[in-house]
Amino acid sequence: MKGDFTRFTFDPGKHYDSVLMQQGRVQTDADWNEQVQIAAHRNRIEMLDIIGNTGAPQDLSAGGRGAFLVFYAPDAQNVNQLFINHGRYYVDGLMVESEGPVQYDRQPGAALPPAQGAGAYLLYLDIWKRHVTSLEDPNIREVALAGADSGTRSQLVWQARVERIGDLSTNLANINPSQYGPDWLPTGTASTGAMDARAGSTPLENQLYRVEIHRGGNASTASFKWSRDNGTVVARVTTYSPPVLASVTRDGVPVQVWQFSVTVDQTGRDSFSSFLPGHRVELGNEEFVLQRRPGVFGEITSVVGDTLNLEVPADSALLASTDADVNPLAGTNRTVRRWDNTWNPDLTGSTLLDVGPDFTQGDRLLLERDITVHFATTRNAQTCFYRTGDYWLIPARTVSGLEGWAVGQEQPPAGEEHFYAPLALAKFQANGTISNPVTDLRDIRDVFPTLRSLVGGTGSIVQGTGTQHVLPKWQSTGGSVLINSNITDNGSTITLGGTGLTVTPAATLNSTLKVGTAPAAVAITRFTSADITAMTTQELGETVPTSQGVKALVNQAVPPGTVMAYASETVPIGWLECNGSMLDGAPASPHRNLFLAIGKAFGGGNGSANSFNIPDLRGRFIRGWAHGTATDPDRGSRFNLAVGGLAGDRVGSYQSDQLGAHTHTYQTSGSSSSINISHIHWISAYDSWQHSANAPPAGTNSIRYESGSRYLWFGRRDYTESTQFNHSHTLTFPNQNTNSTGGNESRPENAYLMFIIKI
Repeated sequence: MKGDFTRFTFDPGKHYDSVLMQQGRVQTDADWNEQVQIAAHRNRIEMLDIIGNTGAPQDLSAGGRGAFLVFYAPDAQNVNQLFINHGRYYVDGLMVESEGPVQYDRQPGAALPPAQGAGAYLLYLDIWKRHVTSLEDPNIREVALAGADSGTRSQLVWQARVERIGDLSTNLANINPSQYGPDWLPTGTASTGAMDARAGSTPLENQLYRVEIHRGGNASTASFKWSRDNGTVVARVTTYSPPVLASVTRDGVPVQVWQFSVTVDQTGRDSFSSFLPGHRVELGNEEFVLQRRPGVFGEITSVVGDTLNLEVPADSALLASTDADVNPLAGTNRTVRRWDNTWNPDLTGSTLLDVGPDFTQGDRLLLERDITVHFATTRNAQTCFYRTGDYWLIPARTVSGLEGWAVGQEQPPAGEEHFYAPLALAKFQANGTISNPVTDLRDIRDVFPTLRSLVGGTGSIVQGTGTQHVLPKWQSTGGSVLINSNITDNGSTITLGGTGLTVTPAATLNSTLKVGTAPAAVAITRFTSADITAMTTQELGETVPTSQGVKALVNQAVPPGTVMAYASETVPIGWLECNGSMLDGAPASPHRNLFLAIGKAFGGGNGSANSFNIPDLRGRFIRGWAHGTATDPDRGSRFNLAVGGLAGDRVGSYQSDQLGAHTHTYQTSGSSSSINISHIHWISAYDSWQHSANAPPAGTNSIRYESGSRYLWFGRRDYTESTQFNHSHTLTFPNQNTNSTGGNESRPENAYLMFIIKI
């Protein structure tokens, strides 16, 4: 923490409970800060004892998703992106919060996927405490006191980062999350170095020296910087002139430098805390801080009012870039900080931790006034590694010398301390996308139930009933009991961890333990569900349910694999939507009980031993298992929806929709398709010879014949004759379809509910 502090006195090994004021005594900032650190330490330890190393509260819905859940979803432009959900998360007793979902690639300073190409990655949470002054947050200053500088703040900062763990062929379901437990550290983040400080015979002043690693590496490649005022001579850069490349001569050698000026909001309270020509300063910004990058070093050539004229070696900075990640002048919250070393730690080959030029004193590095430091090259037979930002504080006192530094005593760096927690496993393609979120994104957060969730999430922990609640004997008598987190119960034997006591009850059903009040007379009794039902209120109050008993009771009431219809679009805790997802049923997985219940009936997952699918009931009706009966005549043709699932007359099989065979009858006119009856056909004749006893029509030439009794002539006939004979007619009707009716499927009247399955 780069603040104007006298020193830090908190030591958890002293087990101080509080700082007590005395009348008429001087109060220092160290007293107040130690009290704050005592309280913070206690709060952190309590959270560790209650929650564990990491955890998200289970009853925090966080908009339908869990707190800090990593998910893949469309952004405002309908492009799928990786998000970290909002909520609260606890890591090593520290609580971090996010007020809304954060898009992963919008995090300042985070290494974005695929940082090392396509492959499998671990997404983890990186948490650290950041020191915030009025430079970063101007509201800290009190306007009513003309903007007087007062206290500073300690801020908890989090980022989701990635580390490559394999290639695209890696099966995420086979990775055991326990390997990323409390002792896990991302590659290259552990500091293994140490430093010792000594003072010579030269009188000291009351100062708080700060020695900080600038460029990380081992003792042969890292560099450092130091300040006699804990690095507190710092100002905000308000404006700057564009850097210009120029050639200058250093020790008779021409070198290229950037020349420019910066305007600052303050130049210092006095001559000891001011910026002066010849001072070495470090340019930084918000982006550099979040990336834990060292700033860019330069030298003040002149000071005119609130303007500092600077020179920065051209080969140590990219000041022409517009990228805030490499050019401190292009970022936000730009600062210039004075250091008291006379060298530039940016220059390659200079100011190494184990070798120095004219500032060495024997095998030690000289700061000032005979104060020397020495960095370890190896510790415990391993090469020391130093991380950018590691620092040591050396309180120097005129009377007593260097406080807290014994001669020859090596100390690890004081900070900055980072805490890590796994969030998810993901497989990224070369372009940073995730092909299949179901198989290529796996949540591995730790989730814990809150008191509120244990009573149904009603918003209260205890609800009054108007009756007296009897305290269990093991609470009211103060007797010693052997109830702790080490109790195990395999269904036939109860073992009390750490005591060597093993009890084999006569009964076989485990529900609760009944505990006596004296260590020498501990009584452990196993109760059946019938016994529990018959207990009085007081007897129930004297029993202690084991975790196995609670789980057995819950699973007995609603066993894993139970499917029910749920009138909500948000899945309740302890259930999953029946959407066909592939899950991991390994022994350490939260889905183990579900796997043991349904196995691979609905699909074999990715083919591994413990991988499986849950039912996909979206848009489907449920049918009772035929179980060998003829109630389903097509049971033999039932199929498996997912590879590895069951088919045929088995639970887990599926069946396509079908319309039962049937006929349609329609009536034709007439009683038959043919006739065979006597009838007459009339035949007309034209322009033929005709004869008749009557005279022909007028104008027709005719003759008489047959004794003059008949007339004969040629002309059109005006009558017909008929003939009669028996024959039949056959009527043929072409094939025709009836008119269609109905919609896209056969269904009864229905309503949507979501099918869920108990895990």
